[in-house]
Amino acid sequence: MVIERKKLKVDSRGRISIKQLTSGEVTSFRAKKEKDGTIILKPVVDIEIHPEERWLYQNHEALASVKRGLEDSAAGRIKKLDNFFDDIEDEEDGK
Repeated sequence: MVIERKKLKVDSRGRISIKQLTSGEVTSFRAKKEKDGTIILKPVVDIEIHPEERWLYQNHEALASVKRGLEDSAAGRIKKLDNFFDDIEDEEDGK
């Protein structure tokens, strides 16, 4: 299904501007060239991830755990801790 079709002209340096076809959020494209010469561009919105948080997105097990925690919180499956460190000590002592 074609939603929008435009003819894009090549400038003197062999470039085209596709900004008119994208939303303001698009920051880059994934490009694929088919055997018949067709070029397919898929818009991408890049998100800057702070280096100190990048490990989480590279560790699938840790990311899944964080997502489960967020889902539990949203569903009200939480336990209020008066003092987080006291509860940790109780668990370590077997209480």
